[in-house]
Amino acid sequence: MSPFVKASDSRFLFALIDSRMMAEKDGRNAKTGFAFSPVAGRVRQVIWLEGHGTIEMERSRDVLAAGTVVTLPENSVAGVKIREQRGGGVSARACAMELVWGEGLAGGYADFLAKTFGKIVHLPGRSPVLRIARELAQSIHAGGRRGVEADSMKFFSWFLHLHLALLRLQPHVDELAEGRLETLFQEGERHGYSIKGLAACLGCKTAFLEKRLRQAWDAPVGRVLRELRVCHASRLLAETRLPLEHVARQCGFASVPSFSFAFKRGSGLTPAEARAKKFCHPSPLPLSGVPAHTKISSILTDTKSKKSAMAWAYASSMPVVVWTGPYFQFDGGVITGTYKAPFELALNAVTDSVNWILTLKGEAVFEVAGRKLHVEPGMVLVYPQPLNARWTTPSGHPWQRIWVAMRGEWATEAMLALADEHGWAHRIPLGSRVARLARKWLPGWVQHRHEFLPETSVAAYEWLLSWRGLLQGGNLKRRGEAVVERIEMPNLRDFGSRSFFRRIKSIRSYAEEIGYSRSHLSRKLRQQWGKGHRMPGQVIRAQRLNQAAVELRQTRLSVEEIAQRAQFASAKCFIPAFKREFGMTPLAWRFAHGQTFFA
Repeated sequence: MSPFVKASDSRFLFALIDSRMMAEKDGRNAKTGFAFSPVAGRVRQVIWLEGHGTIEMERSRDVLAAGTVVTLPENSVAGVKIREQRGGGVSARACAMELVWGEGLAGGYADFLAKTFGKIVHLPGRSPVLRIARELAQSIHAGGRRGVEADSMKFFSWFLHLHLALLRLQPHVDELAEGRLETLFQEGERHGYSIKGLAACLGCKTAFLEKRLRQAWDAPVGRVLRELRVCHASRLLAETRLPLEHVARQCGFASVPSFSFAFKRGSGLTPAEARAKKFCHPSPLPLSGVPAHTKISSILTDTKSKKSAMAWAYASSMPVVVWTGPYFQFDGGVITGTYKAPFELALNAVTDSVNWILTLKGEAVFEVAGRKLHVEPGMVLVYPQPLNARWTTPSGHPWQRIWVAMRGEWATEAMLALADEHGWAHRIPLGSRVARLARKWLPGWVQHRHEFLPETSVAAYEWLLSWRGLLQGGNLKRRGEAVVERIEMPNLRDFGSRSFFRRIKSIRSYAEEIGYSRSHLSRKLRQQWGKGHRMPGQVIRAQRLNQAAVELRQTRLSVEEIAQRAQFASAKCFIPAFKREFGMTPLAWRFAHGQTFFA
């Protein structure tokens, strides 16, 4: 199949390079199955749509069923072969879809999901994601393409729904404490029933998790995990026809002899006897201790409800933070006002961003490298921030503009690439689709700028595609409207400055770097930021702590690593500072507010 989009467009589009459907009916070719050869530089996904089977990859074997998604990394040298299982009432039909993603957004998202959740993931058979996958397969192979942008939105929707489904399957410490067997079996299989592996998955220290689970389960954690292995093995033996080596591997045993010995010691039966009798070992959970309805977050936080309420109230007004992972993060607003003094773009950026400014009414002057651009209604200016440039309003009349700020790697790289190709300044119709979409989505972007919501990310990506389409001239030419006029500007990348974000430790060090005194810099920052009674140093510190709070939820980084990224000398300095800001320790925050790991 020919590529759906050019490889050069993969910076802006979710590019599907190739795809194929594979099916076996009535046991034909069951001995050979489906073979996958390495594709240089491409990430592939294999989505199992129907039937059962096994997959052999990198000297490992796993069961396949409807809802299994396998990611094959780029330049993978390991061959993959899928064989259909026979006997035991297993379906004689197997159907799978292979998708070969282009580099850039699509390949990056697929690779991210594989690194975060594993190369092989198993979704429930009735998961809505499986229905979306089947619809995607029908759409691709029925030739129902509506254009590269529409296809790109469709592929982005697939990734986003898969991502959200995998996030919902992620274990939370509450689920482990309450003894939910399906969660425990799933995580035990992934981590070999190791408390160390579970702690790494949850992003905390082994001793910390062991103490909390022992308190919740009211029993030694190691003993409970050993009994869970036997319980899990007995279920697999009774309910499936998997070979013993496969059952042993799924339950964390290195070999069949060690599995047989441990199983007989725990259940009194050999694996063969247990399978013949369909024996199911009783679960060691739930145990006495914490009731099933009690959340372990109440044990972990150990704080008054007033403090927790204060933390959430503060989170709603916290400084801007940057989300980690595959996410289009936008905010901004429709702003009207004048500048009494030059607005220095080099001083106003706590985080890195790319800004899109469309003037609606009035005028302003943009100064960079000795050049002045008089901005009038209908003019758009794109610039990275921080930037050694300034805004002024010499006329003294109100200047009304739409301001869209893009943060995070995906959005900023795409916008900078568009600026490199099409220029930094343009004149566009005020009634263009990109302006209408900005007005439509800005309230939601601002309201939910501290939340991971798929709707805001999809809306941001739709806006980005509309801006790209406008620059290419396709939408306007079809309607017979005016063509976008490019205004020549120097390459603004050459005038970038350093932001405070994870780079500058203090106001004093930044003042020395740019040649200001500390008092003069503090005065200018306080004038521009307008943060009320907070001094600039306090604003920077609050931003770092709020960024740390987001990373505690988004990542599996340890507290020590997050403290280092937040410019603290050590975790001993970071923990009390975090507790003063949020009313609880970092780990208590991580567990009390739920985890949505992105990396």
